[in-house]
Amino acid sequence: MSKYLWILLLAGVWGEGYAQEGDELIGDGDTGTAQAETGSAGTAVIYGEIESVEPVDTMKLVLWRRYLGNAGGFPSVERLPSRTEKGNLFNRTIASRTFSFHLDLDRPGYFSLYQDAYTFCDRMKIRPGDSVFIHIDTKRALVRFTGPNAIRFQAQYDLARAIDAEKKSRDPVMTGMDRETFLSEEKTQKVYQKAREAAKESMLPLMRMIFNDQQKYQYLEEWVDRDPYNHRGWEVIAMYRPLVDESGIRSMEFRLLGEILQPMAQFLYLGLNGNKESKRIWDTYTDRMEAIPLPDDISYIEPGIIDFLYRSIQAYQKVNGKNVSFEEMIHRYGTPLGDYAIAYYVIRQYKHQENPDSLFSRALEFIQTSWLRTGVQQMASRIKTGTPFPDISLKNADGKEVRLSEFQGKAVLIDFWYTGCGACLKYYRETLGPVEERMREEDEVVFASISSDRNREVWLRSIQEGKYTSPDLLNLATGGFDHPLLKYYGIRAYPTQMLLDREGKIYQIGNFPKDPRELEALIREVLKK
Repeated sequence: MSKYLWILLLAGVWGEGYAQEGDELIGDGDTGTAQAETGSAGTAVIYGEIESVEPVDTMKLVLWRRYLGNAGGFPSVERLPSRTEKGNLFNRTIASRTFSFHLDLDRPGYFSLYQDAYTFCDRMKIRPGDSVFIHIDTKRALVRFTGPNAIRFQAQYDLARAIDAEKKSRDPVMTGMDRETFLSEEKTQKVYQKAREAAKESMLPLMRMIFNDQQKYQYLEEWVDRDPYNHRGWEVIAMYRPLVDESGIRSMEFRLLGEILQPMAQFLYLGLNGNKESKRIWDTYTDRMEAIPLPDDISYIEPGIIDFLYRSIQAYQKVNGKNVSFEEMIHRYGTPLGDYAIAYYVIRQYKHQENPDSLFSRALEFIQTSWLRTGVQQMASRIKTGTPFPDISLKNADGKEVRLSEFQGKAVLIDFWYTGCGACLKYYRETLGPVEERMREEDEVVFASISSDRNREVWLRSIQEGKYTSPDLLNLATGGFDHPLLKYYGIRAYPTQMLLDREGKIYQIGNFPKDPRELEALIREVLKK
């Protein structure tokens, strides 16, 4: 008898006990139906209270009406604040502050609930008509749910905790450094030795060091050999199976599969190449994936699933040295899942293509899902060569608002970066910096360095240090990764470069040369036009 089947048989016993204990806390079970997953419009209501040492003035909620993985600003999200109110003795909330959100939904969506740096619910699925009360006690690190649909939210929350616990149970891994370089750094050696001693004397994990290909392939094989159904998350799903409707359970199953498979595909993409050993590991991986079910209904394309497909496609291309055609994506994944895979691929990859306009055109020949077609068409129109750059203002180092439209008549090279980005540092040091130095006296060229740093002081310090930019450049800041400009172009990979012509129109986005001479030639090409 498989472990998974044994868990299912136990579910009836566990579920009955949990329902009895939880009646007062989380209601009498899920009142939703499978039809609610795709059903009619309605208002979902989230009430809540937060108990904390310091009073919380505002709770914040992020709402995804549609979800397409980590695809930058597409589709757009809504950020909703709720001012808290002092609790009431006669509502049993005297020690807390209360809040509420009313969400008009025409289909199931996802929400995250947070306050400053603390996220209490992350991408939790919510249906039209749902009603739930969320109790947050920061002093005791507790979150619990009551109300008519509480059981389904409690199930999602407990699944998220199980996923996090599983991640924390794995030893951290460091790759990409050769042993000689690592051992030559005395400070690093002292820190590592201290960590080894701490690991022996406690339950602290010790980072696993991967210095060579043999160790890397061994690690990747361990990932591929893992049974995706040997995960504590399945026990949570089994426990809630008698309490949550079939639609809710299926959503949880695909949510868990996505969370299990996505990091595996990502490790394979990062670690494999085109050699014989990589192909052997890849073949084993693809054989195992044949037995894994994928959602055939739009209702169950959960967070993690699309990221898993994207990383698998990337790994395939890296191992086999050829691109996966959009025809193959549709054939492999069907519709609508293939539509999601294609849309996500082009939005993530267009900045790495020689001809992004052609990439979008080919994608639109295959995508049938209407909202995905609309979104891809919108993004294609924004990045199309000859399209005006949006007239958005950004603050410079002196706090003054600057618009790039002020520099029409000149070529403008834009570099998006953030402090701590190793690739950003390398690109500036080896490519952009030397070009800027050679063209510094040319008035017809503007180098606009746009930082996504959230912390202004960190940004200003980086300017002065000259590792990512130079004090002599036009230094601007978005104040974080959620700025409308970054969402407009779906920028989430750094560094990203853009080149504007003299009319302030797009000449090129992404796929910039790394050779300084080639970059200079590209800029001079624009100046001649």
